[in-house]
Amino acid sequence: MFFLWAATFSIAAALVAAPGSEPDADLVLTTLLWLVPVIVIMFIPGTFASLWGPNYLSSGLAGLLFKSEIVLGAVSATLLSSEPFGWREFTGVLLIAGASLVETLLATFSVRRRVVMTVECGGANFDAG
Repeated sequence: MFFLWAATFSIAAALVAAPGSEPDADLVLTTLLWLVPVIVIMFIPGTFASLWGPNYLSSGLAGLLFKSEIVLGAVSATLLSSEPFGWREFTGVLLIAGASLVETLLATFSVRRRVVMTVECGGANFDAG
């Protein structure tokens, strides 16, 4: 439903912003002939995996995977576009990777702390926070 409303709003906004500049129907059809298979093969499975997968992973591991995707995206975009990878980009990658590790380690230690506190309290349902 979201896609339908987003597409409707986008088409209406384009027609209002630039009246009389609609694309040629042949151009739209030739573009859709290669665009639809690319979306079906590449984007829909990736979106499905990123929405469905975290339900079966721990929150720390899911965060680590999503942040590593950002780091790999930054590096591959630099390599594919032949742009310089300077100290700002390197610092950003280090900060993202560091945040990922801190989040994962904190999630791991908080789970271990809850297990230890539960065992020490004789199996009582005690949340150590």
